[in-house]
Amino acid sequence: MRPLIILSILLTLNTNSFGQIQVTKEKQKAIVDKLATEIIARYLNSQTANLIADSLKKFGNNATKSIESNAFIDAVSGVLRVKGNDTHLSFYYDSLKYNVYLQDDSVKRKLEFERERKINFGFTKVDILEGNIGYIEMIKFSDFSAEVTAYKIASVMNFIQHTDALIIDLRSNGGGDERTIDIFKTYFFSEVGQVYFDSITKRESYLTLPFVSGARYLNRPVYIVTGKGTFSAAEKFTYFLQKYKKAIIVGEKTKGGGHSGHSVSILDGYLSFIPTGNANDPLENVGITPDYYAKESEALVFAKYLYYKTQLKDKLNYEQDKVLWNISSCEYLLKLNPILEYKFNNSYLGEYENGRTIFLKDSQPFIKYSRGSFPLVQINENEFIVDGDDTFGKANCRIAFNTDKSKNGIDNRIFVNDKINHKYFLKN
Repeated sequence: MRPLIILSILLTLNTNSFGQIQVTKEKQKAIVDKLATEIIARYLNSQTANLIADSLKKFGNNATKSIESNAFIDAVSGVLRVKGNDTHLSFYYDSLKYNVYLQDDSVKRKLEFERERKINFGFTKVDILEGNIGYIEMIKFSDFSAEVTAYKIASVMNFIQHTDALIIDLRSNGGGDERTIDIFKTYFFSEVGQVYFDSITKRESYLTLPFVSGARYLNRPVYIVTGKGTFSAAEKFTYFLQKYKKAIIVGEKTKGGGHSGHSVSILDGYLSFIPTGNANDPLENVGITPDYYAKESEALVFAKYLYYKTQLKDKLNYEQDKVLWNISSCEYLLKLNPILEYKFNNSYLGEYENGRTIFLKDSQPFIKYSRGSFPLVQINENEFIVDGDDTFGKANCRIAFNTDKSKNGIDNRIFVNDKINHKYFLKN
């Protein structure tokens, strides 16, 4: 029971209070010397490992005074970055992880399991968005593929199986285990396990697994959104689906993490992630160029916008109003169209039924009602988005004036539960 007791105690430690701790010049030398030894022993390229180690030892020998931990980490990371040019090779502090990694593998595994449990083994959000778009937010490719993640993926895919399109959000996914990639990517291929010829090993390998436990996602659009946090295993997954034309990539170019490896305890709470494999990976320091560039903060909306645009020709007539509504919402949020230069019709000003008032403030039209006062953003000749009333989602509250030609009033429009609800308020 002792390892469990140790883990329980360590889980209560605060690993973020080290930043102001001073690292003496003697300690700096000891740490970088140990780091150099580990890199020589483990790093995937021996020539590069020796270059890095030599620079680390010079750094340690040249230390003349104590420095704060954060500054020490930045300085050592700078040496690794310049000499290694490897996006995976890193140096960091985590006292909890450091101490657990000094225990046996079972304690180490329990810590990793506990940390992944708190992020639901990578799946932080699963939803069905407007327009029947499935949405999966995944922040890690779990290291527990056999124990938990295979079942998680099956349940997630079963949940979104009846959607018309799918968005996989990897903007904050820093990587993980390739076995989870193999499981997840198989859901986007036909039911027969496919084989390809591996140009590196010169052997036949499985392109996809022979079977999956959940519902496959076939013959429908799949979008993957990327950002600065998309790295390592997340890049491999994205690259694979892009290469085989199973997904459209939307977002920012990724930084390129093709190598594989693991963290190693160094000294006094400091660790290093040292790459040990995939030396010839095509993604290393290259990354993935998206099919459509979008700012990370706008990538999800842009992916939805791309899908809605494809639906203009495919949807039945009775759904066209929903498609057009969603497109105009995305255009508004992405600022794709300049504000229309319509002259506001002052005849719209005044009071309407149910306490609604239209007024001008610094030449900007506003509406006031029970939820507050909000500016009106014009999106066509007589329709406006109630800017800031996000009760039913951004841009989903709108008004249109005088849509009933026989009655002067406001057509209040709300898009909720996949329906556009109307209520007409006459002018007082």
